[in-house]
Amino acid sequence: MTTRVLGLTEMTENQQGKWITLNEALHGIDAFVGGVKSQSNGGPPGGPTQGDAYIVDVATGNWAGFTVGDIAFYYLDSAAAAAWIGLTPTTAGPTVYVEDTATTVIWDGAAWLGFSSVGLSEDQALTSPATYTMVLTDSNKCKRFTAATAFTVVIPTNASVAFPLHTQLTVRRAGAGAITVDTTGLTINGTIALAAQHDSFMIKKTATDTWDVYLA
Repeated sequence: MTTRVLGLTEMTENQQGKWITLNEALHGIDAFVGGVKSQSNGGPPGGPTQGDAYIVDVATGNWAGFTVGDIAFYYLDSAAAAAWIGLTPTTAGPTVYVEDTATTVIWDGAAWLGFSSVGLSEDQALTSPATYTMVLTDSNKCKRFTAATAFTVVIPTNASVAFPLHTQLTVRRAGAGAITVDTTGLTINGTIALAAQHDSFMIKKTATDTWDVYLA
């Protein structure tokens, strides 16, 4: 049997090698509590160390047989036998900290979603050159641009910045400077408009180079 939320394997009566089941479960809990290193790694990394954990984004190589969205952690048993172990949350609700984007995601029962950007606001005052390209650490935050002069905000393609699926980017024109949004190479479902000071938009990544506009 497995646990209700995290799907951890339970020990059974008279089981041989109970410590293996227990230690794997402890490492699984550790991954959820301590967070994962990335959710956009492009498959299993080289040279992992004991306890390294990731959200599976590409089920290939040593992650073949896993499902995209699983938590994969690297485990060395007492005999130094190494393996990647995958966990699939069995109900909505678990949250995980993602180290490389400094964000927290929540499992909705089918995918890992970013928390609302409410309260996660970061000001950006631009100087020359007047161009800002969104980066991974902007994920699920509200980026407030306070420049008084015109500038461009670039939403990069997946090849340049691999934002995880379901990432939200929120941009607010807090200053007087007009904003041009460069979405070259992307499919944007909806209209992005920052015609006046204090206008804002929020977009959500729905495929490799496709974003939906939810607020404009």
